[in-house]
Amino acid sequence: MILPFPKPEPVVADPDVEPRCTGARSKVLVTGGAGFIGSHVVDSAAAKGYDVVVVDDLSVGRACNVHSSARLVRLDIRDPALMGLVAGEQPDVVCHFAAQTDTRAAHRDPILDADVNTIGTLNVLRSCVAAGVRKIVFASTAAVYGDANSTPIAETHPPMPRNEYGVSKLAAERYLPVFHSLHGLEFVVLRFANVYGPRQRTDGETGVVATFATRMLEAKACTMFGDGHQSRDFVFVEDCARLVARMIAEDGSFRTYNVGTGSATTILSLHRELAELTGANQMPVYAPRRPFDVHHFRPDVTRLWSDLGWRAQTTLSEGVRRTLSYLRAEVSA
Repeated sequence: MILPFPKPEPVVADPDVEPRCTGARSKVLVTGGAGFIGSHVVDSAAAKGYDVVVVDDLSVGRACNVHSSARLVRLDIRDPALMGLVAGEQPDVVCHFAAQTDTRAAHRDPILDADVNTIGTLNVLRSCVAAGVRKIVFASTAAVYGDANSTPIAETHPPMPRNEYGVSKLAAERYLPVFHSLHGLEFVVLRFANVYGPRQRTDGETGVVATFATRMLEAKACTMFGDGHQSRDFVFVEDCARLVARMIAEDGSFRTYNVGTGSATTILSLHRELAELTGANQMPVYAPRRPFDVHHFRPDVTRLWSDLGWRAQTTLSEGVRRTLSYLRAEVSA
């Protein structure tokens, strides 16, 4: 069903993206557009002037995250009705962000994880082909690499997922070149590092920034799985959204890109940074490392710079401050 929204607010142009595409078709459909990254993608696409349709079942996403100029259709990407919806909307580009993203949930129920991430993606792809969609921007994950043999990890590194979530996303990736070869569907794959920022849920494994920050604001101790020396590349969500908006306008590409800052931060360092900003003094609680956790990840992001001249602009300190500001407002609301 289509949820009603108030009269659209004026859209302010985003100076960090190129002007919207011209021509009769300038519609973008974003699956998972009420979720964390997806809702920021909707914001950037709206700022670029696109007509945006959001498909989200609201199992994780929130309707209040959706930009007022976008239209929200509540629907599961696995639902056969998706094909009719996409055909009726006739988007030029589909940004596919709907997914099961929690590695713990994937470990508990790998069948559900594969059903959403792999079968769900296949349903999106079939719907795109049937509707004559020009291009799909697919949100993948750095989890497809697993524990790589060396760092930084380039896109050419053989994928070796360590967990079920990485496997389901890699399987979905494999369909894209096939659909391009058989049906001419353009695509780009974005393998995101650890994305953080406003609107991130605090109950997902990948949401360590939001989880730690919330617990510190509530004067509670944070749990670290392992010794805390495991490292991640933390990239701010608004940087990612601007990149996706850029990808919408790009013709072709048919490539896979790592999306991150290119640097790594240990979980202990992140904890210290957040503790300084919040004034928290609780020591972390240590728990055994989980078998599905990747120990270190630092991506090679030179391909994005070489092809598009794109780099993440937000420092970790700035991004964490902005995330804390959002969370404080949420806690006091």
